[in-house]
Amino acid sequence: MFFKELPNFESIRLFGARYPQFDFSAIEAFITLARLSESVGQAMDEHFSRHELSRGRFFILMLLMRSEGEGCAPAYLAESCGCTRATVTGLLDTLEGAKLIVREASPDDRRALVVRLTDLGRKKMDNLLPDHYGRISRLMQHLSPDERATFVGLMSKIALGLPALQNP
Repeated sequence: MFFKELPNFESIRLFGARYPQFDFSAIEAFITLARLSESVGQAMDEHFSRHELSRGRFFILMLLMRSEGEGCAPAYLAESCGCTRATVTGLLDTLEGAKLIVREASPDDRRALVVRLTDLGRKKMDNLLPDHYGRISRLMQHLSPDERATFVGLMSKIALGLPALQNP
C-alpha cells in the first residue's frame, strides 16, 4: 500500500546529501523491512481470507489451541494479541457466530468468562494449519537453516530498537 511509494536507494542518497547527520544505510534497511512487512501482512490477509478468517481471528484460534481444554479469559486473549478488550470482543463475537468457539462461565469465578474452541473450531484449525505451515515453509525456503538462524538473530536485534520509534 503506501510502502510501495517509499524512497528507493537513489532518492535516499539525495536525502543523505540534505541530511548528512543520518545513517541512510540504516534508513534503506528500514524501508526494505517496512516494505516486506507490509507485503507479508497483505499475503497473510489473503491467505486467511480464503479460510474465512482474519489475522486477529486466526491468532485467537491459535491461542485457544495452545490452551486446549483450559480455555482462555478474554482479557488474556486481548493482552496476548496486543489489542483492546473491545476488539477481542468483536473477534470473539464473529468466531462464536461461526460456532468455532464458545464462551462459558469460569468454573473458578461464575462472573468471569472462559473461551474455548469447539470441535468445529479444532477441525477448522486442523484443516488450516498444514496449509498455513506449508506456505510459511515455502516462503522461507530460499534461506538455508543457518541463514534462518541469522535472520532470527537480526530481527531480535532490530526489535531491541523499537523503543526508538515508539517513545517520544
